[in-house]
Amino acid sequence: MGVCCSQPARSGSYDFKSNYAAPIVENVLFFPDGKMPCRSIMGGNNVVCKRDVCVFTITCNEIADEISAAHKRGVRVRIITDDAQRAAQGSDVDRLKAEGIAVRDDGVISGYMHHKFAILDKTILLNGSFNWTRHAVLGNYENIVVSNSTMLCSTFQGQFEELWLKFDKALSSNLQYV
Repeated sequence: MGVCCSQPARSGSYDFKSNYAAPIVENVLFFPDGKMPCRSIMGGNNVVCKRDVCVFTITCNEIADEISAAHKRGVRVRIITDDAQRAAQGSDVDRLKAEGIAVRDDGVISGYMHHKFAILDKTILLNGSFNWTRHAVLGNYENIVVSNSTMLCSTFQGQFEELWLKFDKALSSNLQYV
């Protein structure tokens, strides 16, 4: 996997559940890392209930395929993304939406939806500079902090819920954003 501060480098999917049994664990993954497939950052089959993803873009097909597979297994998946990036060439977001995954974007709101975080089963937070692109894994200097801190997970989950409501087009269609 990526270069970690507490785990040796290895390739393959990472078993988040068994590696994060301690009360508070924080780990850092550094990129580029040609040994780490894109899909292994999302917890593989270890995520059983819910994935909330809030990212600027998703263009790494392996990450998108892993998200799709989780959805097909019955994992509840919600994605918030930037409206311009959603429609950009190479984006996997509309494909995921077509497969039935709930997707919202920032629409007419000025500025970018530039977050890069995911909450897995409400208990694991992935957050950092990591763009969800193939180039982020293989070319860019990026990082992901992985934590099971209840406080961090709860705080990021709150931010996700706030944005999920804010970007609901049915609720916000009559609002003006500056």
